[in-house]
Amino acid sequence: MKNKNKYTPGRQSLFWQIYPAFLAVVALAVLITGIFSARLFKNELINHTKRELFIAATTIREILYNSPFDRSYLDEECKDLGRKTGVRITYIALNGTVLCDSEKDPATMDNHADRPEFKAALETGTGTSIRYSHTLEKDMMYFALALRNPAKGHPEGVLRTSVPLASIKIVLQKRYGELLYTGLLVVLIAAVVSFVTVKALTRPLEKLREGAERLASGNFNYRIQPEGTRELYRVAEALNQMALQINKHIETISQRQKELEAIFNNMAEGLLLINGNGEIVQINKTLCKMIGSRSSEIKNISQIPSLINIYENTMNSGKCVEDEIIFTAGKEETHVRVRSVLIEEGGGERGVLMVLSDITRLKQLEEIRRQFVANVSHELKTPLTAIKGCIETIQNEESSAPLSASKTFLDIIAKNADRMHAIIEDLLTLARIEQQEQTKRLDIQSCHLARILNSAVESAMPGAREKNILLHVDCEKGLAAELNASLMEQAVFNLVDNAVKYSEEGTRVEIKACRDNNDIVIQVIDEGPGIPPEHLPHIFERFYRVDKSRSRKLGGTGLGLSIVKHIAQLHGGRVEVKSTPGKGTTFTIRIPVQHKNLI
Repeated sequence: MKNKNKYTPGRQSLFWQIYPAFLAVVALAVLITGIFSARLFKNELINHTKRELFIAATTIREILYNSPFDRSYLDEECKDLGRKTGVRITYIALNGTVLCDSEKDPATMDNHADRPEFKAALETGTGTSIRYSHTLEKDMMYFALALRNPAKGHPEGVLRTSVPLASIKIVLQKRYGELLYTGLLVVLIAAVVSFVTVKALTRPLEKLREGAERLASGNFNYRIQPEGTRELYRVAEALNQMALQINKHIETISQRQKELEAIFNNMAEGLLLINGNGEIVQINKTLCKMIGSRSSEIKNISQIPSLINIYENTMNSGKCVEDEIIFTAGKEETHVRVRSVLIEEGGGERGVLMVLSDITRLKQLEEIRRQFVANVSHELKTPLTAIKGCIETIQNEESSAPLSASKTFLDIIAKNADRMHAIIEDLLTLARIEQQEQTKRLDIQSCHLARILNSAVESAMPGAREKNILLHVDCEKGLAAELNASLMEQAVFNLVDNAVKYSEEGTRVEIKACRDNNDIVIQVIDEGPGIPPEHLPHIFERFYRVDKSRSRKLGGTGLGLSIVKHIAQLHGGRVEVKSTPGKGTTFTIRIPVQHKNLI
């Protein structure tokens, strides 16, 4: 699982960029302030010590002025004042000889004429110095004050006060420790305050980051809760508005893509898009159905051998290529017209778009038309040949030919003329029914099925009587339907007439009508020779005959069953056949009680 807190290598989080900087600034400010304060305090302490030394010197000067000038007495007095004040007191003559000292024996001390504070005091009246004392062997701070006789107006000596720097250093160390602790406390407080402040600043940014990641992952329904500063609030609002707009655009694009995919997959034509490497980019369901494969199985044009040459010719020539090919899926053949064009995408990439139209139906219709013309020509040629032969025979016979022979020829002419007339009538009837199918217009009215069946049986009765065939009608009482009575009567008559023609003498033909749910069912059942199974799929085709010689002998035109099929379809129904050789045949017409043909 991906760690959300994992940062990009080489990059720190905003918190660790801001927080140390804040802390460093505060620490630097505390450090500078501490150094300045320490120096200031040191200077203040030194100046304060100088003032104390000065006060001590002036106080001692007044005491000395009021004391008798006796060297031993002055030395004792200096030592006593030194003990009381805690300040070292030294009295130096103008030549640098130490006359008295509160801590050392003057006799053992060096001449002080070279001391900087002594020289400054003689020149300006006062002098200060911080230096190492060889007498006491430690760092000291000195203040020298010239002693002047008011009456004489010139110096009589120099009074020097001093304190060891160790005491100053102790005070400074104490103050430095206080400054250090104070600085550390300030830095600690600043660290905590900075941490809280930076966290408060970066927390909304973290939420903005998480929200942006969700938007980047495609969750455009997510909304960021604005918080933090006004600028961050505006950024969150802008991201939410951007997500809303992107979501709207994506929904629009998705809707359009779905519409395009629906159009693409439901087109009657097959569509195929191939890139320059021969890889299948897109293929629709229609083309998959043509070639009998699934889209997931087809990855390259090499898997469709029939289209390889067309693809290569298009890529090489750059022109539109048209051709006709045949796809074989199982036992079925699909005739296809292919139109291939070269397309160029951005970046100079080339591909090929193929549009494949199924022309199998057109080929079938063309074949049916060819067969129809051949069948019509053949069906009309046979009686015309017989008529022409009889006429030529009559014309060439001698006038002495017997009248019976001429009558025979005339009967043949009449019989073939009637056959031609029947063929033409059936063709006209079929053409009229097909035209009504195309225009979807049919004059219908409520009709009783019993009347239609009885009328059709009555028309077929003469042929049935000749062969002693019993025609039995079985119709539900009061059964009625919305249909065209004349056309339905013709369909029933054609079925009954065929049953009579092909049944043996003394057999029985059943004509039944009933209602089956929402369908009206009409059946014609005979006890004839039946129809072999291999002929059943074709018996409704025009001019198709199971036994051609017997059919012509019985006077059939080969169009009767085709007329029945189109009449059933015109009523929104269908015709079915079941047959067992040697046992008989059952033809069934099914038409819906309510159909959609216009009146």
